[in-house]
Amino acid sequence: MADVFTPLVMIIVFLLYNGSVQGKARRVALWLLLFFFLAAHNSHFPILLGLQGLRSERM
Repeated sequence: MADVFTPLVMIIVFLLYNGSVQGKARRVALWLLLFFFLAAHNSHFPILLGLQGLRSERM
């Protein structure tokens, strides 16, 4: 079941980093979902760190 959350982690990170989420309530809801999805599987945290590294190289 945790493998279902992996693409959702990537989608949520994309939405949060691009600033395409409007409204504080939606942003908070996405952060809460992200924390839940990260806790669902041990491999999600390294994936998030890898995505963070890709983001910092672009800037």
